[in-house]
Amino acid sequence: MNRKLIIACISVLVFTISAGCLPRLNNHFTVLQASALSMPITIGVVGEEPDVEVSGVTMKVIALDELIMEQSLSLDAILITAEQVNEAEKPKYAQFFATVKIPVFYVGVNQPYYTKSDQSLIYSNQPTSDDVTYAYGRMKKSSSTFETWGFKAKNEKELNNLYKDIFRLVQQKKSQTNRS
Repeated sequence: MNRKLIIACISVLVFTISAGCLPRLNNHFTVLQASALSMPITIGVVGEEPDVEVSGVTMKVIALDELIMEQSLSLDAILITAEQVNEAEKPKYAQFFATVKIPVFYVGVNQPYYTKSDQSLIYSNQPTSDDVTYAYGRMKKSSSTFETWGFKAKNEKELNNLYKDIFRLVQQKKSQTNRS
């Protein structure tokens, strides 16, 4: 009987201590997640700056020629808007975009982009859609591989969410880079 009572008391004690520590562990984990998502980032924008404001996101408008001339990019990602996509796909920029090691996003096109074997961009052979805005992103992982992402938006609210999703992804990639 004494043995059962001791086991019951120990079980209650362990449960009580565990329950008391759990909220602190959860709060610590939440703080870590929140700090990773609120990490300040700088986005280089080629074209017109999008009309979206997100805390911790700084946008710097930059020309394509200026972008490829900079020796050290102080950017966390590059966003190329629809009016600059045709220029950005030209061969003189292909080498830069094939070697840059930060995420590059092509936003505002009416169909997704894909890469050719020479790393320049081409439109996909999928049908276009005037009521959908796509964003295609990619980041060099190794000498021959890229990580790629695709986003789409059908209206203004979804377009704001598209940008926020891109910014969250950039914050996540920056956070992973800082940990390595």
